[in-house]
Amino acid sequence: MASRAVLLLPVYNESTTIIDVLETADPFCDLILVVDDGSRDATRELLDGYARAHPQLFFVSHHTNRGMSGAILTGFLILREGVRLGILNGDDIVVTMDSDGQHDPRDIPTLTQILKDKQADLVLGRRTFEKYPGVKRLGNWGLTLWASWWSGFRYQDAECGFRALRVELLLDILPYFNPTQYGLAQEMAVIAARRSWRIINDVTIHVPRYRSGAKISNGFNNCLSAVRAWRRVSANHVVDHQLIWPDLLIPPSGADTKNDHPKWGLKGVF
Repeated sequence: MASRAVLLLPVYNESTTIIDVLETADPFCDLILVVDDGSRDATRELLDGYARAHPQLFFVSHHTNRGMSGAILTGFLILREGVRLGILNGDDIVVTMDSDGQHDPRDIPTLTQILKDKQADLVLGRRTFEKYPGVKRLGNWGLTLWASWWSGFRYQDAECGFRALRVELLLDILPYFNPTQYGLAQEMAVIAARRSWRIINDVTIHVPRYRSGAKISNGFNNCLSAVRAWRRVSANHVVDHQLIWPDLLIPPSGADTKNDHPKWGLKGVF
């Protein structure tokens, strides 16, 4: 069976961009999973309307905002459930990207083709930074060096959220994950390298727009995330992540709670 591409999108208050992102990404993905991180604008309503016309889209909502790392972690746990139910397999490909327009979905095939050609197990985009302010470039340079030090792999842009990875890799590194705030990128960089997966981080992707969001305090948290991830892998200390649907997620409005999602077939989710 050919590898399928599953797009995982964390979303928070992106009513002005989410539909454009989905429409552009749709031709390049077999399935789309959106985790709405407690949006307070019209994002959830827009997702509900889009899902009705596009059965390849599956979305869930957090009761409250849990941060970017929390949203992606929820997505990863749903994907793990998809493997358990036989919906996904280890050779399928997960793509993560931002939903605010900073990443161009038309770059998805560039990343996924490398995995399909068996050249790597994790591909991180290397962003062009012409639209970024100097302080942001400096911070990214420092965090990339930090991730390289703790991972033992020389990264070019460890903080890039536009990435493609095999489901097999995801299942292997997920038990070592415990990210907070924006720390997921550092944790993934360290854990994947320390677990000896093949990594490529020299694929140039263009950034159509820049949107600020992370604070200096987030940078410090990211540094700590790398160290904590290194410690967990070194000590083989795993985290028992459990997906508790009623506590974490709100069913999409208007959903038939008695039926499975048409494409995912996740039994008992809602």
